[in-house]
Amino acid sequence: MRAWILIVCTALLLAGCGSDQAKQEERKNHSFEEHVLGNPTPQMVLQRNPAADIMMYSHVVLIAGSDWVNETELTKDTLLSRISLQTDDPAKFVNGTASKLPIGTKIYEVKERGDILIAETDKGDIRYYKLIEG
Repeated sequence: MRAWILIVCTALLLAGCGSDQAKQEERKNHSFEEHVLGNPTPQMVLQRNPAADIMMYSHVVLIAGSDWVNETELTKDTLLSRISLQTDDPAKFVNGTASKLPIGTKIYEVKERGDILIAETDKGDIRYYKLIEG
């Protein structure tokens, strides 16, 4: 009788371990982005939209093209930086890198909001919104 109880307990234990392995496999099949905590990276943004107009400032990715950002009344303030590298290779992104802005483009903070920066270009100002988690 004890042998049967031992066999049944062992079988239940093994069945329980098997379901954990199935759950781990299911987690592996989900996309990487669903499980990453923190701010979006250039890799994440450009993987979803290779044509995205992004830049990196202060270790944060900013993106252009948001209607509500473009419609918000903003005033350029202090010159913060200039674009030092233009690339569409997300592995090369560091502070001062942009996917579309030319090298030398001036980047300004705005008086009204801390989550928007303005790039001053020959074709006019372009507004960039910080992609911040949370």
